Amino acid sequence: MSRNEKWVTINKPADFERISKEFNIDVVTARLIRNRDVDGDENIRRYLNPDISTLHDGYLMKDMKKGVELLLSKIKAGKKIRIIGDYDIDGVTATYILHTGIKALDGDVDAVIPDRIADGYGLNINLIDDAIEAGIDTIITCDNGISAADEIRHAKDNGLTVIVTDHHNQPFSVTEGGEKEYTLVTADAVIDPKRMDCDYPFEGICGAMVAYKFVEKLLTEGGLSADAINKIKENLIMYAAIGTVGDIMELKDENRAVVRRGLELIHKTDDISIVSLIEAAGLKKESINTYQIGFIIGPCINASGRLETAKKALDLFLNKDEGLCKEYAAELVELNSRRKTLTEEYAQKAYDMVDNTELGNDKVLVVFLPDCHESLAGIIAGRVKERYNKPTLVVTRTKEGLKGSARSIEAYNMFDELSRVKELFLKFGGHPMAAGFSLLEENLEELRRRLNENCTLTDDELCEIIRLDMALPFERVSKKLIEEFDLLEPYGQGNKKPIFGEKNLTVLSYKEIGKEGKFFKLDLRTESGNKFTGTCFDSPETFRDFLLDKYDESLTDEVMSGVPTGIKITVTYVPETSDYYGKTYINYNIKGYKHA
Repeated sequence: MSRNEKWVTINKPADFERISKEFNIDVVTARLIRNRDVDGDENIRRYLNPDISTLHDGYLMKDMKKGVELLLSKIKAGKKIRIIGDYDIDGVTATYILHTGIKALDGDVDAVIPDRIADGYGLNINLIDDAIEAGIDTIITCDNGISAADEIRHAKDNGLTVIVTDHHNQPFSVTEGGEKEYTLVTADAVIDPKRMDCDYPFEGICGAMVAYKFVEKLLTEGGLSADAINKIKENLIMYAAIGTVGDIMELKDENRAVVRRGLELIHKTDDISIVSLIEAAGLKKESINTYQIGFIIGPCINASGRLETAKKALDLFLNKDEGLCKEYAAELVELNSRRKTLTEEYAQKAYDMVDNTELGNDKVLVVFLPDCHESLAGIIAGRVKERYNKPTLVVTRTKEGLKGSARSIEAYNMFDELSRVKELFLKFGGHPMAAGFSLLEENLEELRRRLNENCTLTDDELCEIIRLDMALPFERVSKKLIEEFDLLEPYGQGNKKPIFGEKNLTVLSYKEIGKEGKFFKLDLRTESGNKFTGTCFDSPETFRDFLLDKYDESLTDEVMSGVPTGIKITVTYVPETSDYYGKTYINYNIKGYKHA
């Protein structure tokens, strides 16, 4: 449990009594909805009842109509079309969506997923040359392309038609005066909600969603019957939902509607690709949720692109033969198991470097793990960032030089900061919260030096912010209230599970629980005199260190032996229910604790 935390209560204002009566919900639920930046009756209604019928019109996206008409003409003319995707969950699902849509119109299409090691991210000259040699007429990208200026220019110079579908930031350069000058690739159509001249109402969609929007219009303009279109769209919505959750998009606006509907469809799907992967991961389709997609299913899809080739995941999706799908799914799960072992090994090496070298003094961490598999750099950067709450770049050595991945905190725009030192890179791209890059080894220390020299992060900004929805006494929690929280689902990025605070709790007893006593529970008494039990999935060692911050060893030992000493703590918690022998119980899942 991080000690460098700052607890902030959100508590956004509104007439909660009126909202409670208008929508027949508890006042607490009304406050939770407002805390999620939902304001106004119509928006509350849409939040409580997300529906894909409310999705924004894809034609509001710049170049969407142009791209759809262009590709439709190529399909009708029998031209060879090649999709070039990306090797992560968003890129693979987006590729599947485009391939399925074009095939439904009898298009002559194939798909290529770049090899992470051999090709790197997105388009490259070799992939363009391969397309030329194969007689490809049109390339359509997904989840990449907005930054591929040289590659697209090469394609155009050789007579190819290029349609970009992407969701990454438009590249820019910084003038001497500090102004941003944006550049746009010379593709025939550039469809990206983050284009600076695009007026699409919600830019926070992933590559799979951009692909879905494209295919939706393609099928409509392609003349298929409404029944045929709806059947295809229902299948593709599941993949768009998987891509949205896996690429950690905020579950707001239309993302929320698509993920809600996608989960409903997954719960009853007979798509053998999805079913095989769910079963291979030891899960049940009827109960799949965003957590399982994000932390179990998603990593299995990503593992193929990390350790071998993402074509394995794409083959699973495109192939509907039951035997092959089960085989492919088992391979992905095994690859993910290998990936987890390697991740743990190199994450520990990164922690040791930060804890035991001058690196730990930096505000921006640049960690060099030369022998680490380059595909794991992003995961490890995320782990290090979470542990220290500092922007983190993890760099590995490859045959072509150094490659790295970066993960950031809210107060630090990683894409902008890397743009300020872009001359040090051979290539880079990304978002405010994540980026990828390559550079020469002689520039590594200079990168670390300049990022830290440029860094303006304050101590407060480096303090992890824990946002609480409100202070809520344990006594106020009921089974009915917890059930009502289901209205807030699906949970995920931008729509977090409700978290509450309760202060001045007297610790009555302590007991270690779980296999090998890795966790603990506390019997607690509130200021009102009522007794409750809280479960904490932090380690007993961390709780002991927390006690030693304030109390001597003797008192700490008493607490940890279960003796009631009268010490008081303040906690953050998530209320949950669990069934045990046919009875439903309330659990107070303690997420954080401080001295009262």
